[in-house]
Amino acid sequence: MSQKMVYVSKNIHFLDLYLHNFGEEKCKPYHSYGPAIREYHLIHYVLEGKGIYKIDNQLFELSAGQGFLIPPDIVSFYQADVEYPWQYCWVGFHGLQAKHFIKQTSLTRKQPIFQDKDASFASHITQMLKANSALRQTALLYLLLDDLTKSNPRQVHFDLTESKQENYVKMVIDFIDMHFSDKLTVFQIARFVGLDRSYLTSLFKTYIGLSIQEYLVNYRLSKACLLLKDSDHAIGDISRSVGYPDSLLFSKLFKNKIGISPKNYRMEQKHNRGEKEEAQ
Repeated sequence: MSQKMVYVSKNIHFLDLYLHNFGEEKCKPYHSYGPAIREYHLIHYVLEGKGIYKIDNQLFELSAGQGFLIPPDIVSFYQADVEYPWQYCWVGFHGLQAKHFIKQTSLTRKQPIFQDKDASFASHITQMLKANSALRQTALLYLLLDDLTKSNPRQVHFDLTESKQENYVKMVIDFIDMHFSDKLTVFQIARFVGLDRSYLTSLFKTYIGLSIQEYLVNYRLSKACLLLKDSDHAIGDISRSVGYPDSLLFSKLFKNKIGISPKNYRMEQKHNRGEKEEAQ
């Protein structure tokens, strides 16, 4: 049996998400661990061979290209096959946001198995073993979880209560508020929220009365109006600042929605402000 394993000291700078240990091991026949409880999240990925994983009276048979989640504080057991004992890599992690990141994937206590035919999980572990700094190792952990989320996205059931629906709508509004200046798509927003794009669009329109795209455009233009009114920034700079790299497209969109061009809007606002100052 050969093993590469790295234990990582707790770092107060990485409290949101930090490594506990990681490594790679080629197991002997019947090599096992447990039944036992872990105090941190642990994910294994099978590189070669076969084995079994038991949790909550469920038995899973795994082979190369598959992985399994061991949640914290749960009794689990895993064992290498007698004829084709597995070789696997793993990562254990903890942190204030660790549970949140796992919830973004389809992995649960009842369904702890995932597929990773591209072996990106293994690639990140290999890089972790070569990394010479805690910062680099932690960055690779974030990338690993991001890839895991993309390849095994959370499955959302649409029998949501009204309060949960309102919360998803609020998440969309908050996300737009933070990222309206970026190149933003409805697909990206839906992925962040964790709902199907079509369902989220319908849900948002039911509550707000606008599609997500209409709301985004209106929000961007309202920010543009404030900048035109309260600053002397060039229109092109304002256009890029509210998410429109093409200033001509921005001007056309602005005129269609507001009724006048950005330049005339600024002149009109200055005129109105001057009249108010004279009246005072």
